[in-house]
Amino acid sequence: MKTTHSIEQVRSFLDKVEGANPATLTALTEGHISQAFSFEDKQGARWVLRVGPDANDFYRDQYAYEHFGDILPVPYVREIGQFDESSYFCISQYVDGVTSNTLEQITVDAMQAKILDTYATLFNIDTSATKGYGRLDVRTGNGTFASWRERLLDSLEDLHPDSFRKSAQNINFDVVVVDKLLAQAETHLPFVVESRNLLHGDLGFDNMIIKDGKVAALIDWADVGYGDWLYDYSKFEFWWPGRHIPARDFAARYGFEVSGIREREILYRAVTALGTIKFADEAANAHIAGWLRDHLPRVLENGN
Repeated sequence: MKTTHSIEQVRSFLDKVEGANPATLTALTEGHISQAFSFEDKQGARWVLRVGPDANDFYRDQYAYEHFGDILPVPYVREIGQFDESSYFCISQYVDGVTSNTLEQITVDAMQAKILDTYATLFNIDTSATKGYGRLDVRTGNGTFASWRERLLDSLEDLHPDSFRKSAQNINFDVVVVDKLLAQAETHLPFVVESRNLLHGDLGFDNMIIKDGKVAALIDWADVGYGDWLYDYSKFEFWWPGRHIPARDFAARYGFEVSGIREREILYRAVTALGTIKFADEAANAHIAGWLRDHLPRVLENGN
């Protein structure tokens, strides 16, 4: 569950951080799991302080910086530690700019090539020194699962509907849609390819910072791992249809796997939708639950 520390508690914590100036503490737009703030040190440099329930999320940010920061714009992680008995903190580099979800489509179109180049760079990073699929283990760099199909089945809980139906009921969502999504996923599982690209895991529009028409940072690497590049890319169409060029055009431009691409997109949209239903329930996120009720019907195969 997301932490709910008050700004007074966070300012009190900063009193104990060497070199920090607690008077400069400012709340930032938060993620779905962690709280986020900015502050300045006594030399005037600006930093981001996040507080969340899982230290591993922050250690994956650190892993991304240490292993991919010379190739991708990943913010430097300065310190990770215990905030209190049930939560952790991460202090990282502050990157000036705006998140890409705040940009008008005309602005995105103007810098489309730069954004797509960044995605292609991510998916093309050499992963040969590690093995496995799914979210990586920061101790080894390896993925959790032996195959991409195994990772997807785990997300789908081997296609048992009960937990998804329960989550749907908890957020007042139509359980019939859950059954349709599970059927959509099962029908298209045979089209899975065992491509092993580096994945951000949550390459959403609020995790890309834009500055002066350039990609200044990719943030929030809590779900970084390995799998089919299309899994990351298809999330854009799920959350914001038409924001980028079609996946087939992207694959053709950069030389990524295109076999069964339409079927894989349908599969990944179903997987993402089911995961989002569970998240909205577990996080008690009324905003996402409302968005699902309004927009999810188009994700169904017959709604495309």
